[in-house]
Amino acid sequence: MHIDPEPVSARAHVSGDSRRSRRSAPAPRVSRKGRFHRPELTTPWQKFSGNLAVRIVFAVLLVGVTAGVVWMAISRFAL
Repeated sequence: MHIDPEPVSARAHVSGDSRRSRRSAPAPRVSRKGRFHRPELTTPWQKFSGNLAVRIVFAVLLVGVTAGVVWMAISRFAL
């Protein structure tokens, strides 16, 4: 059984120059926070708590305080 290949369309023979002219305009740049991000609608607290440095400092402080409380509990109630 022999299957004939499909006929090649005329589009397959278009030169590269005409393909470039059909390209659409480049897409607009989208913010990493999303397409509908509106900085004027964020509160100062949202800006502050969304800062990466603030989050890292808070995490380090939280771990440090927790370790300090655990150390105090172990040293005070150790037999």
